[in-house]
Amino acid sequence: MNDYFGLLANSLLLKLNTLKDFDFKHNPTIGVLTEEILKDFLREHLPKFVGVNQGFIMNSTGKCSKQCDIIIWNSTSHAPFYRIHDIVIVPVESVIAVIEVKTTLNQGIFHNALDYFIDLLKDFKVKTYLFAYNSEYVEKIGSFFHSFEFTDKRRSVVEEIFPPLFENWVRKEFYDHDTYELLPDEITGLNDSYHLKKDYVISDGDYKGYSAFYYENQKGTEINALQHFYVSIYAAVEEEMVKVNIMEKGSRSKYFKGEFQKYNAIELFGI
Repeated sequence: MNDYFGLLANSLLLKLNTLKDFDFKHNPTIGVLTEEILKDFLREHLPKFVGVNQGFIMNSTGKCSKQCDIIIWNSTSHAPFYRIHDIVIVPVESVIAVIEVKTTLNQGIFHNALDYFIDLLKDFKVKTYLFAYNSEYVEKIGSFFHSFEFTDKRRSVVEEIFPPLFENWVRKEFYDHDTYELLPDEITGLNDSYHLKKDYVISDGDYKGYSAFYYENQKGTEINALQHFYVSIYAAVEEEMVKVNIMEKGSRSKYFKGEFQKYNAIELFGI
């Protein structure tokens, strides 16, 4: 078998690119269609062990999250608290990953997405993805990160989770080890194409931030971005299956081929 993940990522790309053939005048329509294409693809190509739904997450205190575009959850070991059609409310311990889907990713939309993840991750510790159908190049995403301000509202959220040691504590920069945990784990942009993961970034110093990953001869291509996205989602599902003794570790990895590389992309704070 040739590169299994690459072939499947290419099939997803074909479906997403079909949207370009239609002259939609309504961006929310593209957003809904992108979500549905992603959900259908993941349902078809992930183990039946998981559910792939739109919905909400609930914790043991009864608190519900905001609506999640796509929740990938262990539907074999857990039942939803509520289900109507494709929408579910599921316990936080069943959640494998949450995917926030955006049609476009300009500065305002990106900052709103970061606020969404801050609100989600302060109460629900889950793996998170941001997926953008039309995005900006990596350097522009970096500028979006650095223009994200530590407003009073964001400060109050962070202080609620991480109480300051001193009453006169003042934080000038948003990013540090604590706030880093409130950012999405991975970011995929279909155009301009990249896949970012939280990582140590080494340039003129040591930083925490995001690195862009690619395969040999595929840097900046849509297929590269989608393949990394799919491989990561599949690995998260496998990790859950190993945890509950459904399978042995790494059974699908032997079907993955390709030289794996990265380049440093976005520095957020020094370590």
